[in-house]
Amino acid sequence: MPFYSKNDRSAIRALTKPIMTDGHEFNASPLDYDLYFIGVFDDLTGQIYDQQLKLVISLATVKSELKRDQELMHEHQQIDLFNNKDNKDNNDGKDDGKDK
Repeated sequence: MPFYSKNDRSAIRALTKPIMTDGHEFNASPLDYDLYFIGVFDDLTGQIYDQQLKLVISLATVKSELKRDQELMHEHQQIDLFNNKDNKDNNDGKDDGKDK
């Protein structure tokens, strides 16, 4: 299904929600879909110029990268929670050196 976008990155960004939505066809079968650049759309005339067919990225690749990013974010959150707890434990009952 063709759509237009300002650039490749915004086109990929537009597909991220459907790719990560349970029940959406892009999520269920990402190997069946690829994102292609087909040309430059002129919104005044409705014509496509500089027509060429160029693979931008497969949706399976996008899905795996999004999943990896989510896992890394989760790991960083766990590390932050651990570090915050560790800092709190180290500071409990200690004089912070400030005058009262």
